[in-house]
Amino acid sequence: MGGGRWKAQWRNRAGLRIDNTLSFSVLEQGGYPYAYVGEDIVRDGKTVIRNGQVSYNDPSSYRRAQRSATGSRCATTPRNIPSRRSPRTSTPTTR
Repeated sequence: MGGGRWKAQWRNRAGLRIDNTLSFSVLEQGGYPYAYVGEDIVRDGKTVIRNGQVSYNDPSSYRRAQRSATGSRCATTPRNIPSRRSPRTSTPTTR
């Protein structure tokens, strides 16, 4: 059927990052008929459906709505502080 996703991200200069994601989806499709579980249904003295009966010719479907929200925080090294990685060294070439 449809759905959507919304993501917000915030960063400050000290290296803190906060992410927030919200998603929503709806699915509607045909389903497989299952056996009826319950008391027999009787209308006007006639049994409409019995316990354990499967109605293969009756339409069946289901609708599922799903939503999720996630969030994360991450502290990173600010851009103005050098990383701890060793600097690249280049060896001079002689000809």
